[in-house]
Amino acid sequence: MTHPKRLLVLLAVAVMLAVSMGTVLSQEAEDEFAGTAIVSDQEAMNDSITFTLTNAAPLADGTAYEGFLVSDDGKTATSTGVMEVSEGGDISHTYTSPTGDDLIAAFSIVLITVEPVPDSDPAHSGVMAYSAVIPTSAIDHVRALVTSEGLVSDLKMALEAALTPANMARSGFGEDSLADTKQAVQDALDKLPDITSAVTAVTDEASMAPGKAPRLPTMATHLAGLLEQANGISTRVANAKVAGDRIIATDNVGLIDRVLLGPGAGLAGAGSLITSLDASLNGSDAIGSTFDGAPGVTRQAQLMATYVLEPGPPPYTISVGDEAVPFLAQMVLVASAILLAGGVLLIVRGRARARS
Repeated sequence: MTHPKRLLVLLAVAVMLAVSMGTVLSQEAEDEFAGTAIVSDQEAMNDSITFTLTNAAPLADGTAYEGFLVSDDGKTATSTGVMEVSEGGDISHTYTSPTGDDLIAAFSIVLITVEPVPDSDPAHSGVMAYSAVIPTSAIDHVRALVTSEGLVSDLKMALEAALTPANMARSGFGEDSLADTKQAVQDALDKLPDITSAVTAVTDEASMAPGKAPRLPTMATHLAGLLEQANGISTRVANAKVAGDRIIATDNVGLIDRVLLGPGAGLAGAGSLITSLDASLNGSDAIGSTFDGAPGVTRQAQLMATYVLEPGPPPYTISVGDEAVPFLAQMVLVASAILLAGGVLLIVRGRARARS
């Protein structure tokens, strides 16, 4: 019969070996493998996701990789289809929801499993080749930005509300209608504080996400991109305010027509009322410009929710909404070491007593 003390030692050794071997294998795989899954749709419907993998592990005959999106609680899984692998082990696969589902709103987990071919079972096999999890505490901030009624949508509506009277000022512009033009411009100026408030709401919400997912540096990277686009909107709104105030203050029809009102006229066209607001709403079409306006904010927010794929199953229980669980795994390793040391001491003491 195995002595309880020896059993304790063996159990501790087994746990430590399992954890350490898993870490080594994961690190070896990560040296060769790279993969992401990114949701996209400039209209903020978030209904497409693109998988990009390099150096994926070769598969046995009669099997294939299949992607799955899984809900926060792990109870709902949607197949994103079987993936084709190039001879070099690369995968480029895009799935678009046939019903227009918002993939950011509905899911926070990505799995790539190994499935038999043919496969009559719509559920996944459970053999997880690659996976990624965005903690719900982090992705909830992204959801607040880019869902259909999110904060970026509010920003777009605020920009549209200001641009509409500005365009009316242009369409009815003329020396005889100068008073009407100025009233339309004033209506546009009255909407600018709403844009500023919307930009602040977006940046405040986005800034809270990276701290909830410290294991995902891509989230902080694309937060920086979002802030750059949002700051560009703020700068152009300030330009629009300057141009609008000058329109209100002058009766120089030529100055209003060629420089201040826009779009795009005169040497100061980039700072005209309409050009500034239109660029903020739709992005700049200037050659070499990296400013994409509200669509750029949308894209950077989507990229904050980039799934960084890793070999094997999720690194922690998929129903967990934060990253506290990896810490618990470390504690298990420490506890195993303590058990091992304690077991060794017990054996040593037992042998010492037996000799005495």
